Amino acid sequence: MGVNFYVLPSSVHEVMIFADNGNYDADKLFALIESINESEVTRQDILADEVFYYDAQEGRLISGKEQTKRSRRLIISSAGNELGESLESIEA
Repeated sequence: MGVNFYVLPSSVHEVMIFADNGNYDADKLFALIESINESEVTRQDILADEVFYYDAQEGRLISGKEQTKRSRRLIISSAGNELGESLESIEA
């Protein structure tokens, strides 16, 4: 498909897919799937209370929790790189 997306396997009858366009994160989607399963889906029809993430570059499905960890590492790494570049320009 060439695009990253979140997969929410709500029930044996429904799977929701959300493109990773920056509007969603795994924590919010986990809360959504948990709420839907709690209020709308019968216990025997619940497939999972889990969010998955399709990484198009790697061509694999990972847990939403793993994606959240990756995103946080990228943010921290990016902030560290920006700080290092700022310090270098000050020293120059």
